[in-house]
Amino acid sequence: MHDIGKMGFSDDLLRRYALTLDPVDLEFRRHAEVAWQLLGRIAEYRVGREYVRHQCERPDGSGFPMCLPAERIPVGAAIIRVAEAYDVLTSRTEGELAAQMILALTQLRQGSGRLWDARVINALGQIAERRMNALGHEAASFASAEV
Repeated sequence: MHDIGKMGFSDDLLRRYALTLDPVDLEFRRHAEVAWQLLGRIAEYRVGREYVRHQCERPDGSGFPMCLPAERIPVGAAIIRVAEAYDVLTSRTEGELAAQMILALTQLRQGSGRLWDARVINALGQIAERRMNALGHEAASFASAEV
């Protein structure tokens, strides 16, 4: 439900990693606010909709829609942001799950504290370590290194 505000956008726009100041991109940045408004109409989603509204905020304040600094971003929104990035980074191809997890965590850690909440990234690393241990992967300890 967190991406319900993206309905109606082209697949090309939805696949972009970085947004510009192009009017189409600026309109796209409204998707979190649109989702927030839509979810406000459904009683069951009224509590969590603040997380949806702020899912594109970045700890360094460069996110949208409100350019919030880290301390003002709800942890639920930070979790959605990290979960979505992790999903994108691990869903590109099939197979070699452990290698994808390491690559994803490396990329997420590079933006930890700036693009994503460091607490959430560290928690994800602990979860990934347990998963890689279950897969029998030798590089599992890499996942747990805190940033």
